[in-house]
Order: sequence, then C-alpha cells, then structure tokens
Amino acid sequence: MRPFTSVLVVGSLLLACASAPAQTTSTEILGTVTDASGAVIPNVKVTLVRVATGERRQTTTNASGDYTFPLIEIGEYTATAEVQGFKTQEQKGITVQLQQKARIDFQMVVGAATETVEVAATATSLKTDESSIGQVVDNKRIVELPLNGRNVATLAVLIPGVQFGVRMGADGAAGFPIPGNGVAISANGQRELNQQVTLDGIIATEPRINTSTFSPSIDALEEFKVQTGSYSAEYGGNSGAIVQMVVKSGTNQFHGTGFEFLRHDKLAAKNYFLNFQQPPGARLAPKPTLRRNQFGAFLSGPVYFPKIYNGKDRTFLSFNY
Repeated sequence: MRPFTSVLVVGSLLLACASAPAQTTSTEILGTVTDASGAVIPNVKVTLVRVATGERRQTTTNASGDYTFPLIEIGEYTATAEVQGFKTQEQKGITVQLQQKARIDFQMVVGAATETVEVAATATSLKTDESSIGQVVDNKRIVELPLNGRNVATLAVLIPGVQFGVRMGADGAAGFPIPGNGVAISANGQRELNQQVTLDGIIATEPRINTSTFSPSIDALEEFKVQTGSYSAEYGGNSGAIVQMVVKSGTNQFHGTGFEFLRHDKLAAKNYFLNFQQPPGARLAPKPTLRRNQFGAFLSGPVYFPKIYNGKDRTFLSFNY
C-alpha cells in the first residue's frame, strides 16, 4: 500500500495521522480468480486503486485462488488482476458502501499479460459473505432529504424496524445533554440504551445512558449505516441497533460547502389556535419567540502549498465547522 497522510479538522480540533490506512471498519473487497474452466489460479497479483485519492494496494491470491483487501475506505475503486499466461483483467466502477463485503471475482482469459480486458462493474449482487440485517443511508439522501435540526440520525427511520428513542425525539428537539444533537434509536424492540454508535470506527456513546451526544454536520458525513440484527460478533457488547457514521475524507479534488439555516418567529405564521375563541377585548397572546441559526462550513481536498508541497495522492485535509 502506498503510504499517505490524512488530516481531519473539526472546529478547533486538529487530528493528524501519518501513514494511515483505512478507518477501523470491516468494509472489504474480496474475491476469487479462476480460468475459463472454473479452476482457481494461485499467485495472481491483484491491485486495488481508490479512485478519489489514488491510494494503491496490492496482494496475491492464495492456493485457493482467493484474495482480500480488508479495512478499506468506502468509495469507488478499480481492481486489476494479472498473471503470466493470461490477459490482464481490469474492473472499473466498483462502489463500496460502509461495512460492505463486496465480492469481485475474476475469470482470466488465456493470452498475453500485456493485453487488458476491461469490465464495468455490474449491479449490486446478493450478499453471500455476511448475514447482517440493516441498511446504508448514502450521501445523496443525507444531503438532499429535509432534516429538521439537521440531525442525521432522523434519517434512521428510513430503515425497517427503526424508531426514535425517547432521548432523541421525532422532531430533533429532545436529546441529552445537547438538544437536537443526540443519537438515540430503537431497533426491533430493543431500547436506545442497548444501541452502539461509532464514528469512523470509534465508539461515540457516553457510558451513562449509552447514547451519542454528538452528531456531525450532515455536510461532513459520507455515509451512515444502521444494523438491526444478525451482525458480526465484533459488536457483541450491545444487543440493539448498531449505528455507524463515517466522516468524509479528503480527496484529490477540492470540495466545499457553506450553509446558514434561519428560523425566526417574524417569518412564521401565527398558530391558528393561539388565540382561538378569545372573548372580545381580551389581550391577544403574542407568537412564541423562536430564534434558530444553524450555520457552518465544510472543506476537503489535497494539502497544497504552491511551489512548496503538493499532497495529491499522499496528503489530504478535511475541515468541518
């Protein structure tokens, strides 16, 4: 694997990690290499390239023709298999979601290794390498669906069997100790006290009532997944929902956004029942005061200092305020 450096900045907090591979999740690409007759081929060199960052990994198939790339980042990949006596096989457009075990098999064709056969990734295949029940909420839905309070956990109810816990509230107004920012969900009858919440593979729940008191800005999140049952033994400490959130990492392209969401009572209509059936001459109650400003910014990309340092394919930053 090519060494690279990632930098994450959240508010005034700076975290740097040198020569860091992927985050601690079980996202993985694996497969088997065979010939046209179905016989397995050992010692095939398989190369995996993450399109967004240029990160490159290599491995070889074992005696059973199997290969695996564990602990990888989510995103789009290109995989290449090459061995003497067969044409080089290249599969493009492989999209891997959070905690997915994506199976990419190769069937080699006899020919010169200098010849390349390109294959476009097909539709999502059946899960045959793990049995967990759950669903990923992708970045498109995170960014485009309306969220009252901008708490990404409110999208968890899109997943069958999931409801809000009492410490979160359906409108994002509850939460402890920070209103609207808590992550507390109930899955298949299990209370939110039995949930586990991780951020980039690190447990992010507080120990008293086992809820998360921090929800990142939706602009900084790449994906999040809720597993509701039959999940791996690595989550054996909890019996409820397993909530996994992944923050966007920097890539070779600069991306950014800024936002300001305003709610103000002067811009809102008066509640019809506020002064309903008041007697003539009675003093009318004013509209309740409402002041909500949610603002921030997100920026990611390569670390770049003109004429000094170009971090393309090596060093990246991710800033969220």
